[in-house]
Amino acid sequence: MLDELSCAAKVVFVNAHHVWIQTPDRELHLCQVLPKINKLMVGDLVEVSLGNNLVTKLLPRTNMLIRSDRHKSKKLAANVDQVMLVIAPLPRFSEQWLMDTLIACQAHRTTAIILVNKADLEVIFSPLWERLQVYRKLGYTMMKVSLVEAGIPLIEDCIKGKTTLLLGRSGVGKSSLIKKLVPNSSAVIQELSKNSLKGKNTTSGSYLYRVDENSFVIDSPGFELFGLDHLSTLALTQSMPDISQYASQCRFNNCLHRSEPDCAIKVALKKGDIDPIRLQRYLQLYQDSIQRRRMP
Repeated sequence: MLDELSCAAKVVFVNAHHVWIQTPDRELHLCQVLPKINKLMVGDLVEVSLGNNLVTKLLPRTNMLIRSDRHKSKKLAANVDQVMLVIAPLPRFSEQWLMDTLIACQAHRTTAIILVNKADLEVIFSPLWERLQVYRKLGYTMMKVSLVEAGIPLIEDCIKGKTTLLLGRSGVGKSSLIKKLVPNSSAVIQELSKNSLKGKNTTSGSYLYRVDENSFVIDSPGFELFGLDHLSTLALTQSMPDISQYASQCRFNNCLHRSEPDCAIKVALKKGDIDPIRLQRYLQLYQDSIQRRRMP
């Protein structure tokens, strides 16, 4: 039996006024949160008074992943060991989504793994896989799978003993992956929806599932854009290592990498040492960041 006064727990779901936590014995509890505690995130480690169903303390975070735009920010998860980016040739692949999400992972010092699904669609999969070799050369781990055929053992080995955040656009197969990793996932969501106050649907936010004793996956809603407005221009540059290694060699510290003399990035581009698609996205984000900081 757990200590009825206090125990450590993981936050598995957050809504506006309450949180669901899971104790080490895998029991789920709907809890209130002390007002002095800042807004909790899925994956947070907390201390909870089970007798009162009350979260009393937030334990230190190792990291947290955030996406943001000019108007608001969205906290995705905390205490993540790795992020698995699920992509596929259908629906239409967005390299901008991939680049921006990888930048966020790098900025928040979180390992990123690229999971490329729908390998069974060979005609349209092969060009995508070839294009993605740019990212393999940059050092990212890439996995090629077909969830309608196989691939789950490979993924299970990858997430073993870790907390993994799954990110992906709608339709890439992330929900199918969750159902294979956690067969009772639908039942869990239904239970939370039924027991949450006011019957609020809980499928609109991130949710943490326990795969086995030491392995967890966090499912998050699909999104089309990964906003990076919370990153400074310096953090943005440092989060694209293939760009930053040359940016530091430019003649001028405030080089915009367009028409300035002795720009190391332009030299590297001509030599083929920088991918032009990635550079184009970097320059767009860099200019946006500068303009944002000039605004009142």
